[in-house]
Amino acid sequence: MASILHASDFHFGAKYKNYPPSYRELLEDYQKQCLTKLIDTAVEKEVDAIVFAGDFFDENNPKESLVHFVENELTKLEEKGIKFILALGNHDYAFDQKRLESPSLVILPSDRMDSITFSQWTLYGISHQLLWDKRRPAHLFKKVDDKFSLGLFHSVLGGEREDYLPIDLAEIDTMAFDYLALGHIHRPMKLSSHCLAYYSGALCGDLYSDGGFYHYVLGEKEALYISSPPFPIELMHYEITDLQEDLLSIEAREKEEIYLILEGSLDAKEELMLEHWKKNQDFPIEVRTVRKQKQELSPLLRTCKKIIEEDLHQLYEEDYLEWEREEIHAYFSTRREELFEELLRLYQGENHD
Repeated sequence: MASILHASDFHFGAKYKNYPPSYRELLEDYQKQCLTKLIDTAVEKEVDAIVFAGDFFDENNPKESLVHFVENELTKLEEKGIKFILALGNHDYAFDQKRLESPSLVILPSDRMDSITFSQWTLYGISHQLLWDKRRPAHLFKKVDDKFSLGLFHSVLGGEREDYLPIDLAEIDTMAFDYLALGHIHRPMKLSSHCLAYYSGALCGDLYSDGGFYHYVLGEKEALYISSPPFPIELMHYEITDLQEDLLSIEAREKEEIYLILEGSLDAKEELMLEHWKKNQDFPIEVRTVRKQKQELSPLLRTCKKIIEEDLHQLYEEDYLEWEREEIHAYFSTRREELFEELLRLYQGENHD
């Protein structure tokens, strides 16, 4: 049976500015793994074509090393006669097509809706003409035969104010594609339309979601989602309870490459401690902590605190402890903070002795 892979939003060459330089090579290798998975899956499943719905490159002038890597991967498709059909998006709309030449590669024109005919189906698609492209694909579409039809473009659902080849559900139904392969939204989803209309999501994953693509066999009721390799950086979400112990626990983690999010409440001293600790780490840290509120003391605790800090003469005069004046003064003056913390624990029910 004829089939296709539908992918989009590779953003090959993305700078990953939110990560330290030590992660850049890891992330570039990860992107290469995702493209290799897409190409190898196409060969394994013997599809007619990979249809790519825009933003293959993150910019329209990618590094030559990235272009060379793509050329090498496309040779796998050439050997099997599999087409790679690319509709350029808003990120790579002005890509110089002469830089990437392969018998398997077809880059759709930007000035018109083009059609490519296979034995059992016909593809209709268009590339972005500008960064902001307000043209509506429904106004450019004209069906040329009665074969199974597949639409391909980098588009956003929306009204007249949308800037990315906008389309709405009514227009999708009017165009009457059997399958519509869309890009731009980075999460996979099926649209509620009479035809099979899908956003494939981003080819590469991120901290919060996996990347992937769809495999569709012509005539089936649904497309099958296939995951790309997992994102190589682990999201570590930590709720601080004891700052010193928690930081030691983070340093003793098993996985080296992490993105840390810290939450909880800290006092001013702990905030300074955390800031100093952050400067010595080589992984990204997002701090979402809040300042601890000063605890409202009960009248009893306020009185105890006042006696310990200011009115030791009350202990002398009342003779509570049956100590000498000098003993009382030496003991309480050197243990004020310790004594008050003990009183606070007693008041909170943490010490039942």
